[in-house]
Amino acid sequence: MGWSQFTASDGFAIGMIAVIGMSFGVILSLFVSMRRHARRRDPHVDELIQEVRDHANQPKHQKPESTEAWEKDGDWWKKP
Repeated sequence: MGWSQFTASDGFAIGMIAVIGMSFGVILSLFVSMRRHARRRDPHVDELIQEVRDHANQPKHQKPESTEAWEKDGDWWKKP
């Protein structure tokens, strides 16, 4: 089978198979890279994630602590 037996449609099909193969290769290399970097994750990231989770689990209705003498409680008008 020589080059003279290939038609233009054969070349197009071979080209498309090559493009699809390269696309899968790029996707595979991205997954491999992501997996390698996930193993080497910074331990500070885990601490920050835990801190955010702890903050999210705190009750929402806590009164903020007033540090200034001139600040009043938010419900000062309800008190007799």
